[in-house]
Amino acid sequence: MRASIVEQMPDPLSPLFADLIRPAVAESLHHVLRRFFGPDPIRPDDTDFVTLNGFAYYFYSNASMRRLLAATPRGMRVAFGRHSDLNGVPQWREHGLPDYQRIAGVWNDVNAATMSARDLLRGATELIAAGADYYTYVQAVIPQAATAEITFTRLYDLLVHGAGRPPALTFLVGEDSEPIRAERSLFALARWCRETPGVADAVVAGDALPEAQQAAFEGRLAEHLARYGHATYNLDVMQPVAADDPAPVLAALRFALGGQAVDPDVRQARQAEDRARAQAWLVAHVDPVRRRVLEKALGNARALGPLREDALAAIGLGWPAARRLLRELGTRLASGGLLDVADDVFWLTGEEADRAASAWDGGRPVGPSASVAIAARKAEWRGRRQVTPPGWLPAKGLMYRLFKGFMPSNEAVQSGPTLTGLGASAGRATGPARLLRGPEDFARMQPGDVLVAPITTPAYTPLFALAKAVVTDVGGPLSHSSIVAREYGIPAVLGTGSATARIHDGDVITVNGDAGRVLLADGPDTE
Repeated sequence: MRASIVEQMPDPLSPLFADLIRPAVAESLHHVLRRFFGPDPIRPDDTDFVTLNGFAYYFYSNASMRRLLAATPRGMRVAFGRHSDLNGVPQWREHGLPDYQRIAGVWNDVNAATMSARDLLRGATELIAAGADYYTYVQAVIPQAATAEITFTRLYDLLVHGAGRPPALTFLVGEDSEPIRAERSLFALARWCRETPGVADAVVAGDALPEAQQAAFEGRLAEHLARYGHATYNLDVMQPVAADDPAPVLAALRFALGGQAVDPDVRQARQAEDRARAQAWLVAHVDPVRRRVLEKALGNARALGPLREDALAAIGLGWPAARRLLRELGTRLASGGLLDVADDVFWLTGEEADRAASAWDGGRPVGPSASVAIAARKAEWRGRRQVTPPGWLPAKGLMYRLFKGFMPSNEAVQSGPTLTGLGASAGRATGPARLLRGPEDFARMQPGDVLVAPITTPAYTPLFALAKAVVTDVGGPLSHSSIVAREYGIPAVLGTGSATARIHDGDVITVNGDAGRVLLADGPDTE
């Protein structure tokens, strides 16, 4: 199945990442299952993390699924028990996040140039394993946040009626989370640019900064990237992060300087006013007994909702260091003639990288040029990237029938004039589609475009300020796209399963977030 951490890997995996992440995810899966279901819930051969045509999949044997289903009552008590010290938020806050921060900090502080080649590979391997293990804590936070929000919205629909009733989501927007704090940090940088003579015009035009201000600008940008530059576009370590390629951040900064972006403080103040009016309506129209029930559920939802984004935003903490270590290894292997450029290291297999690192450390030739093999692998990867992989294989049997409703994308074949998905943020908008498969496409995003992507992650957040609406292949009600689209007040239809296959760049499409439908460019306007 393609779910959970696989949602952060929408593309085929690079060969090196595929080999490094496979044992990391398999081991972390055993950790989390033991944590929630007790000792030995699954056996060593019951699970795996495999690639099919380059795409990542969890593998579970049917026997393991039956044992996990049998153990579900215990797992639910652990995950949702009020007094359990294993449930999501305390485990994430007290163990998962600080442990990951410590490991990332160790490798952030090393001098890669002085390390052996095998230690470079070992460091990257440890960081990727730490990231996979950290994700198990994220997985524990998500159900709590989801349950809290669903509980409030369903209670609200059940208990509150009457003309003028505010939408339930009005009570849930305007909270601080890590992506919103990153946006605020970028807006503060934009404000400084506007207030400093000559800087804003130079940044917008892409010209050299005034010499007297260059160091100050670079220092402020470095502070922003040190705090938020680990946000991943895609978990494959082959993909750059803003810390080592700030081009998407600079594009968002130019947009903020253009005067079209909404100040996040202004937006949150407006949402706070909307919440206050909704609360006043509640006091005026709902009796105290029902109101107390709703306020308790709302308090829980508002406390837990932002933590989901905080937890997810930290998954890339180790990625800048892992990329730095691997690129240093690639630099050495390129100087030895194995690679054409340092970044080709990501196209080696784990075995090839280990063998070459050992040869380098031993003073032996790292091997003949791998350029022909790497060119073939890149071409194969580009071809595979054009398809939409099925979410579940095989799409039959008891387990498929039991779980297909929980998958984060619509698995049905959709061939008509509309695409159906999850209406995750209300509203309706029409605009040109901008198909973004990764950070290399971000610069093409223009104000008023409809953002269409396989999935969005926290690093996509600056683009939501430009987007008129959002459509994804993969995503559920508590996905990043859902939460951030609501904060920006734009419609979102997620989990269509085939948006990037059916929608072409520049198509004018209509996104109906209330109905969970996307009207395609050649479809009749019957919404």
